[in-house]
Amino acid sequence: MTTEVQDRATPSVLVITSQFGVPWEPTRGIFNQQQFARLADSVSLTVLVVVPWREALRHRLALRRSNAGASRPQVRGELRVRYTPFWYPPGLWRGAHAACLLLSLLLHCPRLVLGARWSCILGSWAYPDAVAAAWLAWLRQTPAVMKVHGTDINDYLSEPAKRRQILWAARSCRAVVGVGRGLLDRLESAGLPPDRLHWIRHGVDSTRFLPAPRQAARMQLASLAAGAMPALPAKAKLLLFVGRLHPVKNCAGLVEAFCSLAASRPHWHLALVGDGPQRDVLSRLAQSSGLFGRVHLVGRVDHNHLPTWYAASDLVCLPSQNEGLPNVVLEALACGRPVVASAVGDLPAILPGFAGILTPVGDLVALRMAISEAIESPPDGGWDSQRIAAYGQRFGWGEGVDALRTLLLIPQDAIAPAAGAPAAAMGDGSPASAPGTCRASVEARP
Repeated sequence: MTTEVQDRATPSVLVITSQFGVPWEPTRGIFNQQQFARLADSVSLTVLVVVPWREALRHRLALRRSNAGASRPQVRGELRVRYTPFWYPPGLWRGAHAACLLLSLLLHCPRLVLGARWSCILGSWAYPDAVAAAWLAWLRQTPAVMKVHGTDINDYLSEPAKRRQILWAARSCRAVVGVGRGLLDRLESAGLPPDRLHWIRHGVDSTRFLPAPRQAARMQLASLAAGAMPALPAKAKLLLFVGRLHPVKNCAGLVEAFCSLAASRPHWHLALVGDGPQRDVLSRLAQSSGLFGRVHLVGRVDHNHLPTWYAASDLVCLPSQNEGLPNVVLEALACGRPVVASAVGDLPAILPGFAGILTPVGDLVALRMAISEAIESPPDGGWDSQRIAAYGQRFGWGEGVDALRTLLLIPQDAIAPAAGAPAAAMGDGSPASAPGTCRASVEARP
């Protein structure tokens, strides 16, 4: 069992999240990994990674080995990670999952969640992670912070049971951190006081995501893609999607738009980097179009290899139905590559005309026109990769990590009164009255 954090002079934070790497999927929650690793430079940070029980049983030996390494004393500048199974009866009403998660935490690691001295508890992913974290913080009388990412607000606030619990947890926390402004707008519309809402975007590692020669990068793809990507001639045009192959990403719309254009452009290719539930659907769609040889389903790749993929591309596409501030766009910009994306979330505020084209959500005609324009008739006679990269390099991690650290370590006497007991989470979720007229934000300004 994990020992208590040893350095009591250093502020200690417990993170509860499902959005973090696991031994069999190390890139899961990669941006949480990057942010928390930087935060651990000045905070004793322990990440308690929630693993659904079926997945935990399949990989129990890997989890046991990983947890064995987390039992030694923690030192400053080190990020400790512990994995815990999340138990819930199959078929159970999902509105009870937060309670099941809290019970799982108390069952598997009581000394860690109740006995250790935490300065703050951070729940990263609104439901059930942050709700269970807020309940735990209430039991301990410890400050809590909620971090929200996208689907956990855009979708879950539409489900009454989850909505009630998310809003109770958000009100009970000292702060709610959103990676996109649009997420915070929805929470404010739901009645949360704006002075509790903080926009702290994710960042880009500017030491790795840099411009690089396109042809040299393409020569590396054959080995990186393990046969999923052929060698591309110099005249080929490569469109790139990076992300989860999920309906919300509208990958099917991208494949359809690409195939309608590429039918008369034999040197065009589309690479879909990532995996997800729509992989087979996309494969069938490409086969039915007769262009399967030019639609490349690459699968998951090591995050360290993404700079090469961006460098090899001519255009990065993200036609999502919903987003906050997607790091795929920030990474592409930092590598000097233009972007065609849906006008969702914070993208209209951060994607200038010299770096890309925005299209209406779900408009395939507009998507086709934008891709054609971006490849064949870009603005000002061509994309200026150096200008795009210089702009993208401004979205580093520094400001956001500093702001998150400040929120986590606010003195207890500076915290607004918390919401009532967890039973309040089962109320009607009506807006709470609270003072405050401004919202804090951290952003890289052009």
